[in-house]
Amino acid sequence: MLRWYQAIAIGEVTLDNAPSAVAFDGESIWVAHAGGRQLSKVRPADGTALGTFDIGAAAADPSSLVFDGANLWVATQQGDVRQIRTRDGALVATYPLGGNAVSLAFDGTSIWIAAPTQNAVLQLRTTNGAIMGSLTLPSGASPAGLAFDGENIWITHAGLDTVSKIQATDGTDRGTFQVRENPRGVAFDGTNVWVVNQKGNNVTKLLAKDGTIMGTYAVGKGPVGVAFDGNNVWVTNQADNTVSKLRASDGAPLGTFGVGTAPAGLAFDGANIWVANSGANTLSKR
Repeated sequence: MLRWYQAIAIGEVTLDNAPSAVAFDGESIWVAHAGGRQLSKVRPADGTALGTFDIGAAAADPSSLVFDGANLWVATQQGDVRQIRTRDGALVATYPLGGNAVSLAFDGTSIWIAAPTQNAVLQLRTTNGAIMGSLTLPSGASPAGLAFDGENIWITHAGLDTVSKIQATDGTDRGTFQVRENPRGVAFDGTNVWVVNQKGNNVTKLLAKDGTIMGTYAVGKGPVGVAFDGNNVWVTNQADNTVSKLRASDGAPLGTFGVGTAPAGLAFDGANIWVANSGANTLSKR
């Protein structure tokens, strides 16, 4: 196994309160702290901390982040999503959902929200926070991850070992596909959809146009997060404190790198991959 010693040399930012989710807004890296109600803003060039921002009411427990081209959206375990102005980290608005939110996706117009306590996926209008629709999933689905492929929203069903494809414009069901054990994170590489199977210690690659399985590839233990860097797919392995790098074209393993304790969310900034290490209270740059 390759050790990621160079992460410290090129940038490892010390944070606090269990950093878990990461997003890039075109200029800065944003980190959600699962153990608090704050977000951190980091300069990608050198890892300089640019500020820590309160996102509102106590015990917000942010769980996911997405950038819509203008604002940052934060999903919380307290049953709402919060809109944050990236310029200064100010809370713009809070929109109640009636249930917890664990992941987000942006389709160019709307924010999609996985809400496992409701066993549903919600669609929220970015202009005013109105709920445009609610998609009820099969019993026991427990939605976990979301991704947009340019036309469709992909939803991982952690409780059913499946992933579903929903047309973003009208919610039309485009199919449900079997993957492996306890699918969590999901990402789109321009042609294929990658699904992380937490209990299977692997990742499944599906052709986005029809859901054909192109392969299933071993990664580390307890994988949860996934991101695409333009050429390769990166996966955080929470149980063994590593990230795996796979070549997107054929799934070939390109390395396994040690990071901090309990890596969770990750994001690509156009040059580097950033990993939130929730157990170490650090942010690693690759």
